[in-house]
Amino acid sequence: MAEIQKKSKNLLIISLHADPAMPPGVSEWGGTHTYMRELLTELYEEKYNIILLTRKVYEKQDNIENVSSSCKIVRLTLGEFENFDKRKLFELHDLTLQKSVLALKKLNFKPDIIHSVYWNSGHLAWKLSEIWGIPYVHSVISNGRGRNAHGAKGTAPKRIETEEKVFKNASFILCVAESEKNELCQFYGIQPEKIVVAGQYVHPAFIYASHNSYGFPRKSGIHYKIEPVYLPPLKPAKSKISDWWNSKVFVYTGRLSLEKGLSYIIQAWYLLYRKYGELCPALWIIGGNTYDIENIRSLLGISEDILCETENAGKLVWWGYLDENGISTLYTRALALITHSLYEPGGRVAVEAMCEGIPVLATPNGFALDYVQDWKNGFLIPYGDIKTLAVRMEHFIKQPYLSDIMGKQAKKISHVILRNWDFTGSHLAVYHAALLHQKDIFKKRYSCTFEEHMQRKLCLYPYNQMLIDKTDILQIAEESQIDHVLSIDKLEFPNSSSEIWEIRTRTSEYYVKIPYDRINLFALWSRPKEQPLVIPASKRYAAEIGALGFSEITPIIGKKDSLYALIREKYTSVKLPPDQMIDKAIASILEFYKKNNTTSLYSIETYVKSAIDEQNTYTVIDQQYEQLSTKQFGWQNYFRDYSLRTELLRWKAYYQALAEDIRKSIAPIFEPSYSTILGIASEENGLHFVMNHGGYDMKNLVFNPDVVLLDNEKLHPGWPGIDFADILITYVRFLEATETFELWDSLLQKIPSDIISTNLLAGWVILGTYKEVISAAACLKPISESLHERIKIMLHFIK
Repeated sequence: MAEIQKKSKNLLIISLHADPAMPPGVSEWGGTHTYMRELLTELYEEKYNIILLTRKVYEKQDNIENVSSSCKIVRLTLGEFENFDKRKLFELHDLTLQKSVLALKKLNFKPDIIHSVYWNSGHLAWKLSEIWGIPYVHSVISNGRGRNAHGAKGTAPKRIETEEKVFKNASFILCVAESEKNELCQFYGIQPEKIVVAGQYVHPAFIYASHNSYGFPRKSGIHYKIEPVYLPPLKPAKSKISDWWNSKVFVYTGRLSLEKGLSYIIQAWYLLYRKYGELCPALWIIGGNTYDIENIRSLLGISEDILCETENAGKLVWWGYLDENGISTLYTRALALITHSLYEPGGRVAVEAMCEGIPVLATPNGFALDYVQDWKNGFLIPYGDIKTLAVRMEHFIKQPYLSDIMGKQAKKISHVILRNWDFTGSHLAVYHAALLHQKDIFKKRYSCTFEEHMQRKLCLYPYNQMLIDKTDILQIAEESQIDHVLSIDKLEFPNSSSEIWEIRTRTSEYYVKIPYDRINLFALWSRPKEQPLVIPASKRYAAEIGALGFSEITPIIGKKDSLYALIREKYTSVKLPPDQMIDKAIASILEFYKKNNTTSLYSIETYVKSAIDEQNTYTVIDQQYEQLSTKQFGWQNYFRDYSLRTELLRWKAYYQALAEDIRKSIAPIFEPSYSTILGIASEENGLHFVMNHGGYDMKNLVFNPDVVLLDNEKLHPGWPGIDFADILITYVRFLEATETFELWDSLLQKIPSDIISTNLLAGWVILGTYKEVISAAACLKPISESLHERIKIMLHFIK
C-alpha cells in the first residue's frame, strides 16, 4: 500500500456518518456530506496530509479512494450496506475503533491532530485522542439537547451523554451557526471562547450565477473557472415595460424528508393554487432520486389526485438531484426559497439562495434564525403553521417584484456572512491553535446590518437600465445654463424613491431629481391585477412635468426628458415649532386649492357622482374616473383618493379579501365604525371637485419657512379631504404624542368648515386609519392599539 506523500502535519478527519462522495439531497445524504466534500476540496492543497475515515455505504465502493497525492478517503465496513440506521454506530464503537487503528497502521499514518464530525465520530476521536495523546477538534453539526428542545424525535440513546464527554475533551468545537453556538453554551455549559463559528463553504456558482437579473451572462472562465464578471449586451435592448422576463417560481431545495417540512410546504402552496389557479407560480422541488420522490409522494398526506393534477399542469415539478451549477441556474427563476425544517442547526441552502439574491422563507432555525428578518430578506414562519406560510408565499403572488427588492438585501447580507465565516481560514486556525494547545482564537466579526427602510428601486430587466454618473449630471447642468460647477455628488436618502444628485456652483446649490421605476407596494393588499405592479419612471416624470402647470408647485431650473431628470434650486428646511409647521402646511393646502380652482373639473365630478349614485362597484367607478380624468390631464399618474365613498368601498373589499383569521383579528377596529362613516360620506355631494395635491406628508415637506412642494407625482382631481387627512395623520405621527380627544379637537378646528365639514374630515381620517390597519394586517405586521383609539376618538366628532 502506497504511503501518503509527506507534508508537515497529519490530519485525520473522522466522518462516520457522511461520505463526501455521496450526492447531497439524495436518500439520507445532506449537508454534512457536502461539508466533508468541501473541506477536502479546500484543504488538500494546504500543509496537511489528510485521511478521512468514513463508513462504507455500498459494497462495491472502493475501500480507499485517492483524492490527491496527500489526501485519501478510507471506508470502513460497519453494519449493513445501503439503508443503515446510523444511530446504531454507537453499538459498533469498539469494532470501529479496532478497524480504524488497523486501517491507519496499514497506511503507516500517524495523526498529529484529529477532526471529528458528528457525535459518533466524536466518540471515536475522543478515544483515539486518549490512546495517541494528540488533540482533537469536533464539528457538532447538530446537538441532542437542541434537537429535543425543538421537538425533534428519534434522538439516539446515549447521544447526549456521549456529546457531553466529546465536547468537554475537545480542544475546540466547530459549529456552523451563531444560534447553534448559543445552544451549546446554554444546554452544555461550554465556554464561548472554545466554540468557533466556521460557517459553511458556498460554491461560487451561487455567488456568481450564470446570468444576472438583467440577463447579462457571466464571462466564461478557462478550465470551468467561475468568473465574477457580467458582460452587457453589445447593443442595448429596446425594452418595453413587460413582465415576461420575470415570470418566476417557488423553490424547495434539500433532502426529501418529512422532517424538512416538505408536506407543509406543498399544502401551503396548494392552498394558493386553489385560490389563484394559473396565476399561482409553480413549486419546483430540487433533490432526491426517483425512489426518494416516489417515497415522499406517498408520505405527504396529500391525495394522489391532487398530486397528479398539479404535476400534469406543470405546477408541481420534481427536479431530482442537481449539482451546484444546476441549482444555481434554477435559482435565476426563483421568487423565493421555501424551507420548513422542524430543526436545522445550519441550513446552507438558505445562505446559498441569499448569495444569489433570493429571499428565504424558513422556520426560525440555524442560519435563518441568525440572518433572516421579516420584510428585509425573507420571512420566518413557525414550524407547521401552514396558514402563515401561505400568507407569506402569497405576498410574492400579489407582488412578484418583492423578490427583487428583498433579494438585494439578502445578497448584501450574504456578503457579510461569508466575510465572517472564512470557512477555510477558520478550520486552519482551529487546527493550528489545537496543535499549539492554545485556549482561544481571535476572530474578527462584521455586523449584519439591515436597512431600516425597504428600498423600492427595481434592479432587473426591463427596469432602470440607465446608469447615471457625474458626466450625465454635468451635461444636464450645462444644458440648463448652470455654470461654474464646483462639485457633483450623489446623495443617499434612506426612504427616497428617486435618485438625488447635488450640484454646487460658486453661488448656488441645486438638486437633480431622477425618478426610477419602483415597486408598487399597494399591490400587496389590493386585489390581484387591480393595481400595476410597477410605477414606471416615465409616468412619474410625466406627472411631475404636468404638475408644473399648476400654481404653488415649486418651479424647475431645467430638465432632461431622456433621463427623466428635473433640476430645482436646493431648499433647506428651517427649524420651526411643531404648531407653526402644521399651520403652514394647512395654509399651503388652502392656498393650493384657491389658486388652482378650475371649473373644468365639473364634468369629471358629475360623471363620478352619477356612477356612485348608481351603486356601481369601486372598480367600475375607477374606470370611468380614470378615463375622464386622463382625457383632461394626460400626465395623471394617481387614480385613488378622489372620493371618500369610493375609497370606503375599496378598503372594505380589501378587508373582506383578508384570510378569515386575519380579518377577525381587526374586525373590532373596522366593523363598528364602517357603516357610520359610509353614512356621512355622501355629504361630499355638497362639495365640488378640487385639484388634490396628494403629497401632503410631513416627511415630504420642506419648510423654508413656508411649505415647498417637491414631490408632485400624485396630483389628481377629486373631492377635498385626502390632503387634510394626510397632513393631520402624518403630523400626529411626527409628534410621537399620545392621541387624545383634545389633540384631535385642536387639529380639526384648524380646517375651515366651509372647505370641508368636520364630519367628512373625521371620515377621511378614519379612512386613513383603515388603510394603516388593513395594509398592516395583510402583511402580518403588528397593529398599534393607538389606531383603534384614534377611530374611537374620531367617532366623537361625527354628528
